[in-house]
Amino acid sequence: MSENQYEAVIGLEVHAQLMTASKLLCSDGTTFGDSPDRHAVVFEIKGQIKEIGDGETISQDTRTYDEVVGSTISIRSKELANDYQNFPEPDLPPVLISEEMIKAIKKNMHLLPEQIKHELVTAHSLSVYDANILTEEKETTDYYFAVVSKTKNYKAAANWIIGPVRNYLNEHSVLLQEFPLSPESIASLIWLIDENKVSFTMASRKIFPELIHRQNSSPKQLAKELGVLQESGEEIMKKFVQMALDNYPDKINEYKKGKKGVLGLFMGDAMKFSKGTADSKMAERLLLEQLESK
Repeated sequence: MSENQYEAVIGLEVHAQLMTASKLLCSDGTTFGDSPDRHAVVFEIKGQIKEIGDGETISQDTRTYDEVVGSTISIRSKELANDYQNFPEPDLPPVLISEEMIKAIKKNMHLLPEQIKHELVTAHSLSVYDANILTEEKETTDYYFAVVSKTKNYKAAANWIIGPVRNYLNEHSVLLQEFPLSPESIASLIWLIDENKVSFTMASRKIFPELIHRQNSSPKQLAKELGVLQESGEEIMKKFVQMALDNYPDKINEYKKGKKGVLGLFMGDAMKFSKGTADSKMAERLLLEQLESK
């Protein structure tokens, strides 16, 4: 090799050394400029691709580029791989990867966080904020999906994990793996609220803390023991509403004159008489009916 000559090794299937007239400089990883060196490399790449496509075996050799003809020419053959100081490691057998193996791996792969976020926002109708928090850690994501396997109220599941559950973890400096309540327990709390058995306030402030200390009890059982099950009977509710109205006869007149703010006063009393167990939606409806009829 004469002065200023270099060898560039390019290989698609096996090594084929290409003698070039000058050092190959590549600024962007794809071109060598408009020079004979570039033409030599491009010709050899295309040639090897064609040989592979035609099912031919690429020979291991050193080639030079003929600028006049515009092609590479073999100048030295190297039959054995160790001529290149590069040969198979006898202790490392070839790894054969089948299509079945690839499919099996893909099937068992977990979704990436960005994919899970997309699912939470599109399929579960959660906000981007909720989705980001639920995918911060794998344990949180797994816990969420365990909860929603028992309830389809996705927003409520997110609210419980981001709210009461997360607050408990922060206050007690524990990880989610150490959290004492199962996903089924959280789903049961959500069911109680969805069925208007308890309010979220009672569930989070009364039942949730008690359930942590009495994990063998069901949320519904604790709600009964704590006396926080909402009264849903209309006759009972009418009684509480009437008691509230009887307390403030003068406020009824104010309401009729357009002072709608007193409605909150009546609602507060009705809920107080029920000891917080009243169905607030039913109470409000009955209260409005009573006021409009007077």
